[in-house]
Amino acid sequence: MYDSDSVYGSSAQGPPPYVSPACSPHLRHIGVSGLAANGLPDKLAYVDFWPTFLHSDDGFRNAVFERFDTLPPKANTWLRDRPRYTVLKCETIEKKVSSADQLTDTNPKFDVPEANIVVYTVLGLRLWYTSEIPLDKKLPSHSSQIGYRNFLPRCIDVTPRSMAFDDLTDTYEELNETIIERPLEGKIVTVESVRLRLQRPDWEGPDVVPDQTHWLDTQKFHFFCMTRVFYLFECPAYEQIGAADFLPDYLPYDPQGRSPASPKYSDFYSVIVKVNQWLEKVKEVRIVNIQSMETVFPGLSNAGSVNTGANFTPKADAGPLVRFVRITYVRPKFGLPPGGLYVPRVITYKTFIPSVVGSSPGGAPEFESVAVLWNRVRNWLQQSDRRIVGMEVVHHPMPLLLRKKDEAESTIIKGLWVFSPNSALEQLERLPMIELIRVYFDGRMVSNVSPPASVGSAASYGRHSAQSIAFFALVLPVENNTYEPGNAHHHSTPRPQHKSEEAHQIIGFIQETTAPHTKQTSDCSAIRMENAVCSTRDKISIFMSCQLMEIYVSEAGVGR
Repeated sequence: MYDSDSVYGSSAQGPPPYVSPACSPHLRHIGVSGLAANGLPDKLAYVDFWPTFLHSDDGFRNAVFERFDTLPPKANTWLRDRPRYTVLKCETIEKKVSSADQLTDTNPKFDVPEANIVVYTVLGLRLWYTSEIPLDKKLPSHSSQIGYRNFLPRCIDVTPRSMAFDDLTDTYEELNETIIERPLEGKIVTVESVRLRLQRPDWEGPDVVPDQTHWLDTQKFHFFCMTRVFYLFECPAYEQIGAADFLPDYLPYDPQGRSPASPKYSDFYSVIVKVNQWLEKVKEVRIVNIQSMETVFPGLSNAGSVNTGANFTPKADAGPLVRFVRITYVRPKFGLPPGGLYVPRVITYKTFIPSVVGSSPGGAPEFESVAVLWNRVRNWLQQSDRRIVGMEVVHHPMPLLLRKKDEAESTIIKGLWVFSPNSALEQLERLPMIELIRVYFDGRMVSNVSPPASVGSAASYGRHSAQSIAFFALVLPVENNTYEPGNAHHHSTPRPQHKSEEAHQIIGFIQETTAPHTKQTSDCSAIRMENAVCSTRDKISIFMSCQLMEIYVSEAGVGR
């Protein structure tokens, strides 16, 4: 049995007319030349495709946009003349807009709190790609082309007051049966969970239009989650799909032993710790997505039993949200390829946050554009020797970044609508959000440069000591073990205590080890230490002031 919170899976049409992206106003491309500033091919770049605004009968209130199935044909037209580009991931992205022209702007901030302003949540398509061609490979004779298929959970019960849908386990079992009977026309590149916010009481269900790209952003809504599978057109690979969910730890007491007034969970880093513990045991699977998601907090009395596998959550606006990570993976249905499948050894990550560059006349912070941020991010990526294994867009509450300075590590969000802090009346307003980029790597990152100044709040972590894990419902058979869905297993491992005396001995050792380097460089006049003993991450971070090296120390060992 894997040490994971939740594991799902099973043992494992012609496109409509569309507008060419050459004349479409809804194309946002980062890295058009395919070259970074140093002239080298991009390790990572992306291009966005947004549905075209068609019309509205009443200002922006009754806006109509193209369907999602118009976007992959646009992406394929764009890819057709770029055989050097390799698609790494297809991602359904979202943006909140109060006018159609906001779809393609590069402002990472959404800050339209007023409930009386009409706002739509619009879904688009992002292609993550690389222009690097390995030395042992020839230039492809044809360009990559993508296809996709939607899978909706089955409605299992409808009453006048409620309805119920299959959970993720049942959905994946049915999905895997479907793609055996009707195989995908290629190799899976991404499996993602797409969360829709269905307006209530207008949506009466149970039918959902999976390719709809726009919803009014209202205070009352249901969460509905479907699965979208993207693949690259080639010979069918006959792959089966599974997923594992990893939750942060619920913290019932504060450092003084008191029960907090609001729910508290461990940080995002602690979730990746659990992912790495799972990776130590998993074999012969291919990871096709690392995805941050949110689920509804079930209340203090059930805080330790969050259900991440629910595909339908009625009245999801009623409380806070808990952020977790879903790892989706595949394995061939009929035997393994020669050499087996690549599985990351240890996953680390870096979160890139736009810098504040000024303020508006009203005092609201203004951020650098997504294009400016990405230009520095990709130059930083050129200096890293780690293999990129995942990437995603993350929307994070602006107050947590600016007031709490949480570096996007918080895993509890008050809700998408919050009470206004500037009103004597209890009025709900939209939570201001900021668009971030998170990149996942295989192995600890080694770089001869520090992160760019604009990404000063980026976070990168290695693998650290074990934390308690609750896990259940392994379905995909791995290592010849077969488990039935729905079985629950609970396991608790006491978290090792960090020993400050040993920590200081390690610090002393590294001081001696790095002393010759500090003497050779005049800029390296001192060693700056951060978080010498950090109870939440059990890490010691030691940086040379001249950025010669970056060393992470944990109870699991020393990494350089």
